Amino acid sequence: DERFEYGRNFANKIWNASRFVLMNLNGVDNTDIDLNNLTLADKWILNKLNNVCKDVNENIRNYRIGEIAHILYDFFWNSYCDWYVELSKIEKNESVLVYVLENFLKLLHPIMPHITEAIWQKMPIILEKNTSFEFFVKCRALSCLYCIKKHGYIPPTEGFQCVN
Repeated sequence: DERFEYGRNFANKIWNASRFVLMNLNGVDNTDIDLNNLTLADKWILNKLNNVCKDVNENIRNYRIGEIAHILYDFFWNSYCDWYVELSKIEKNESVLVYVLENFLKLLHPIMPHITEAIWQKMPIILEKNTSFEFFVKCRALSCLYCIKKHGYIPPTEGFQCVN
């Protein structure tokens, strides 16, 4: 089936792009992004990521999982890989490169848990010592499910958050 081929190609793209990013890091630490030192490309990809987070939250509220997968596919393939990763070969802002990859993995984890967990374990930035990515996402998912049950929707403070 053609859909399996798309899934395989997407997983391969995620794996290879993540390997490229991780192999080309030079000592990224856990510091925040320097908002005063962003290039136009950095601002563009952070804006795209923020819009993706908003769209994913909206589609979670409406139980549109297929739309979430399409949004994440389009963002990662067409914006992050085809543009930002390619631009990073010229002018690299490692903290933004890793930040976007890290948040993309968080958003994708409920849909593709195995590959996102494998990549997460190789990431230089971990939320807390000895805390797995899967544990983090499960806590966020449980929080979102609780809000759906209690309020009928996910309040903005409970959804996945990227750039404020």
